[in-house]
Amino acid sequence: MDSLVHDRGGFPYAQVIGWLRLIHDGPGPCVKAYTYKLPQKRFQRRFRQERYEWQGKEFELDFDYSELSNLDIADEIRSEIVRTTAKGGSLQGRWLDLACFDYMTVVIDWRSRLGLPRL
Repeated sequence: MDSLVHDRGGFPYAQVIGWLRLIHDGPGPCVKAYTYKLPQKRFQRRFRQERYEWQGKEFELDFDYSELSNLDIADEIRSEIVRTTAKGGSLQGRWLDLACFDYMTVVIDWRSRLGLPRL
């Protein structure tokens, strides 16, 4: 949050406009992300939250190669999440709060979750 305040001067709205759902969904060791967001294009300071709409699959990462460590897998997933805010992404120009992801990703054993052998 400190970097957001420094880079953009703070986030004026304290409301959720969408989220990514990460799931391990086979076949094989892959992670898929699905996007849900509010349908409106513009948001005012105190907007009314309508029903979130499913937008479809955002990305799919396949981890068939087994040389990656848990941190490398987490870094790849994080990079793909950040790309959703780039030009052409479904959350283009939006701010993502990755604090929870960064906090929990170091304690997750990604390799065993994905069914990969231990290094």
